[in-house]
Amino acid sequence: IKERDRAIESNKPIPGGFRRNPVSTERFLLRCLSHCLSADHLKDWDTTQYVIHMLSEVLTSCQKAGPKELQVMQELIASGGGTRLCVDVLCGRPGLETVKETLTL
Repeated sequence: IKERDRAIESNKPIPGGFRRNPVSTERFLLRCLSHCLSADHLKDWDTTQYVIHMLSEVLTSCQKAGPKELQVMQELIASGGGTRLCVDVLCGRPGLETVKETLTL
């Protein structure tokens, strides 16, 4: 914040906006996966189902963009724990909708 205040006072542009670490789709997805896989967060079925749905939508979008984009996103999700998330969800015996969404992913 001090850096931002100094830039504003001296009328200097702030490269990249006010955030130190810009938010990207990749970072956001990895953070969501990390959240679901840590502690007892997996048992929060509403959040877990939302994350699974979001991952599924992102992959569908990448599939429309082309095979290279799809492969890159699949590898990112897998490296971030996507496979572990699916296994843990299915072992947790969630509701029917969550099972369907997980199997779609």
